[in-house]
Amino acid sequence: MQKALFVLLLSFGLLINSTGYADPIAISDAKVVATNFCQQNGFANFSSLSLIYTAKSDDSLAAFYIFNINERDGYVIVAADDIVTPI
Repeated sequence: MQKALFVLLLSFGLLINSTGYADPIAISDAKVVATNFCQQNGFANFSSLSLIYTAKSDDSLAAFYIFNINERDGYVIVAADDIVTPI
């Protein structure tokens, strides 16, 4: 599981890092995206999201955010650039 998550995060980071011109997404906006995703995808007991990780690119800008769903119900990865698909 950890190896799969690492490969996913690495791939996502490389994808974002290699894209053209993009505007950054604030953490508050990313949390709204993650909240909407949870509400639209069947998390019936959804009550909270907490930011657990912010990946940084080589230029120290945020690449993506990882939010925990209800502390133990999984996670959502949200892009920190507006040039890629948010989830």
